[in-house]
Amino acid sequence: MRTRDAPRGSYGTVLSILFAAGLIYTMLLTLLLPAVRTLARGLHGSEIDVTWVLTAYVLSGAVATPIVGRLGDMYGKKRALVCLFITVAAGTLVTALSTTLAPMVIGRLLAGVASGVFPLAYGIIRDEFDGERVATAIGVISVSVGIGTGAGVVLSGYILEVFSYHWLFWFPFAATVTVAVAAARWIPESPLRPGGSVDWRGGVLMAAGLLATLLAISEATVWRWGSPKTLGLLAGGLLILLVWIRVELATREPLIDMRTMALTAVWRTNLAAALFGFGMFAGFSIVPQFVEQPHVTGYGYGASVIAAGVFLLPATVMMALIGPLAGRIERAVGSKPPLVLGGAFGACGFVLIAASHTIHWHVYAGMTLIGIGLGLAFAAMPNLIVQAVPHAQTGAATAINTIARVVGGAVGIQICATIVAQHISGPLRLPAERGFVIAFWLCAAGSLGACVIAMFVPGRGPRAPGRRVQTAVSSRSETILAP
Repeated sequence: MRTRDAPRGSYGTVLSILFAAGLIYTMLLTLLLPAVRTLARGLHGSEIDVTWVLTAYVLSGAVATPIVGRLGDMYGKKRALVCLFITVAAGTLVTALSTTLAPMVIGRLLAGVASGVFPLAYGIIRDEFDGERVATAIGVISVSVGIGTGAGVVLSGYILEVFSYHWLFWFPFAATVTVAVAAARWIPESPLRPGGSVDWRGGVLMAAGLLATLLAISEATVWRWGSPKTLGLLAGGLLILLVWIRVELATREPLIDMRTMALTAVWRTNLAAALFGFGMFAGFSIVPQFVEQPHVTGYGYGASVIAAGVFLLPATVMMALIGPLAGRIERAVGSKPPLVLGGAFGACGFVLIAASHTIHWHVYAGMTLIGIGLGLAFAAMPNLIVQAVPHAQTGAATAINTIARVVGGAVGIQICATIVAQHISGPLRLPAERGFVIAFWLCAAGSLGACVIAMFVPGRGPRAPGRRVQTAVSSRSETILAP
């Protein structure tokens, strides 16, 4: 037996480290989005080949996230977080030194495990902070995805203009090492570790199913959605995932407890997460592409890569402002209303851009609404999951929520890219305005769908001032079993 004594860690210090960790994960992806052509030249490959640098990162993260979350629940979240960022640092170092495609893809596979930071962060927050601070902290970590997305796209242009593409990795490498050292120094070790074992059979099945499904989605633009390769791989991946679910239901200590995933609050929140991911990642991908189109198209703004990133700043700023307010919002109205409002704001933002985009400020206004919606939604979803699941399953449950968002984003990006690519016109063979407009309306539909789903998510009502959430870690002098 051992006793967890207060205080364990500084609220501001721990939260800052976890927020930086979330930013690193997102920026390792979004810094490369505007850099595909530059990477193709530097790595002596085609743009299609270089998309594997992005695909490898997403695939690795989707597979690693639930496993990392489970390992953190079992053996200690601080230990898992430090090991995670050592691995990320090693992968980022490999990519920074790479001059050909193969080692860069290998480095990105290693770095992709950074996605596991989110279940670990939510678990650390639930372990270390009292009930009054949990919702606020979760909101801050959650919006790091949106903030990192906007900041990564903006900074990428400046880095490529001043430095070589290698610095797209050297800067994150330095940040990753700093976060690993800070986590080892200032984040307390987990006081609650239920032990157990990792369901490696379930892990292999889940990895195979996710890899096949996401690979089919990510390559659909190149292979075509109706091609036998895409449909076969997609069907195979979904079949493996069905087998995985049956295996997990029959396993005594599953990697993911499917009965917990079947809770109404959990599966509906995850479905909403997939729809929010669809709109967010697709929107953040096609808005810069839209404004970069030349004036000759009749609709494009002729923006540079740097200027295109600025169009995402309103969304980034709004998410940064709303995240820290999550605790107050949750105490006032609960976590469900912000999720509903998030979908509504997001839908309104995309509708505005789809219907009126001839003037710059129309796009800025639309992105502002989208930022408000994503800030509200991303802060609410992990809180709803955390409130619904047993403490020992925090890491695994929030990992699935992260995967739902990633899968939704992958589908959204590829479907919208396909739509834009199918609407090519004119002697210069440039994308037609209609393709972008359809994509914006589709993003609006995704956000509206998330809003509707959110209405049916069971939600806890507002909490009275001063009342703490009763969790397994609500007391700072709690006596617990040593691992």
